[in-house]
Amino acid sequence: MARLPVAQVALVIMLSFMFFLNAWLLLTDTVALHDGNLECEDRQKILLSTVTLLQDEIDRLKAMNGIDRVGRMRREVGAERDAIACNDSGLCAWDVGVNRTRARILGIQRKQKAFLVVGVPTVQRTGKGRQYLSTTLDSLLAQMSNADRKDVVIVVFAADFDTKRREEVTTLIQNSYTLHVQNGLIQVIQAPKSFYRPLSGLKRNFGDSESRVKWRSKQCLDYAFLLSYCTGLGHYYLQLEDDVMSSAAFLSAIKDFVAEQNKPWVTLDFSRLGFIGKLYHDHDLQRLAAFIKFLYDEQPVDFLYRYFNAILAQKKPIARTPSLFQHMGLESSLLGKVQQTKDLNFVDNSRDFHDSDNPPAVVSTTLDAFASYVAHLSYSASPGYFWGRPPVRGDTFTVLFIEPQMIRRVVINTGDDAHPGDHLNYGRLEISQAAAGQEHSKKSDSACVQYQTVKDFKNGRVDAKLDARRPTKCCRIYATGTQDTWLLVKEIAVWTTSV
Repeated sequence: MARLPVAQVALVIMLSFMFFLNAWLLLTDTVALHDGNLECEDRQKILLSTVTLLQDEIDRLKAMNGIDRVGRMRREVGAERDAIACNDSGLCAWDVGVNRTRARILGIQRKQKAFLVVGVPTVQRTGKGRQYLSTTLDSLLAQMSNADRKDVVIVVFAADFDTKRREEVTTLIQNSYTLHVQNGLIQVIQAPKSFYRPLSGLKRNFGDSESRVKWRSKQCLDYAFLLSYCTGLGHYYLQLEDDVMSSAAFLSAIKDFVAEQNKPWVTLDFSRLGFIGKLYHDHDLQRLAAFIKFLYDEQPVDFLYRYFNAILAQKKPIARTPSLFQHMGLESSLLGKVQQTKDLNFVDNSRDFHDSDNPPAVVSTTLDAFASYVAHLSYSASPGYFWGRPPVRGDTFTVLFIEPQMIRRVVINTGDDAHPGDHLNYGRLEISQAAAGQEHSKKSDSACVQYQTVKDFKNGRVDAKLDARRPTKCCRIYATGTQDTWLLVKEIAVWTTSV
């Protein structure tokens, strides 16, 4: 048989693979449109029809002097066709549908969809690792207000095969989070063993050991089950792990970042590590679950979700900086593995002042911001701070109040423990009672006029008491000199008094 040039061979392989994936995605779309109400026999017909199309494509390639790999492809398709059968649990082999009532072992399903569903799969560790789950839940709960908790559902997946370990998770949550279980904020689920595909004798891609392949393949199936269960519970889904710490006001930060998007997206990243902090639309969960389950033994989920993004035309990560979630565990769910990775973009910057008023305002600056470390983060409750290029004399950082305020105190902190050198070396705090007219430029240094000096910065900090009898329209940082280091404005706290 005449052989094709290497470039054409590669193209044939790529086209064949993409055809297979596209046909499969079409299938999952079809099933999703029916809300999982198709009977198993109906799904078999769809799947068999798809397999027929695939075989036709293989025959076409072979007729075009295809390659030896065609034979392997045919065998794989035949194997998948043979696997299309309903098992005793009523689930088809290709189906990722979940019986939510049977899966849920603690908690109730709320009547209304939440804004955000947080998925937390957990596997018991030994020693200090046993504390990871409760620390993660405590961190999530501590960073949510009572109003936030009405917008969120946390689904904990007890993913151990061992019944005793699952019961330990259930007992922990039942005893420690009783109220949250009763009102539907926290649910606990488990998967039937029949959901899982074979976990032994798998291909050892990347030179992984047999135990590691089994661990990551099971992890993929865990995620597939959790994603499928959470479908329909909320508008958005956030993937976490059981050993993470949450940033302050993470929910408002997620809402703000979602609102800022002006182009279609598949995944938003709120952490740079693995499969932590990934946000999805609810309508994509079932397809993602099917995709991960279909390729569960091929690659880790950290790789698979990126391929999913690419297939749905998201070419690059869309990440919020700073990150909102940090990995904190050392003991991995893989026995003997120590996990020391940290997200360098995470900011654990809980405010120094929790009693400040910070009335509504527009925050702007003449400085260029680095990445997403934008000006308003220094003033708002959202996690983060401003970080930008070195200031020169005349640069400003302005807070323009929506309504004039009777201000009695202003505190501004620059620099932080991680970047102590990035504080303001030369500057002063100024205020103005008069907003600029429409004839003035909209630049931040023209938001107000007739500024008055209040106090100079010392060691990157200013704490000033003001005359609260006079309304203030603007307060600003004015750079009185040029410095070589960047500027980090960590926090601006403003206290007002009633008129």
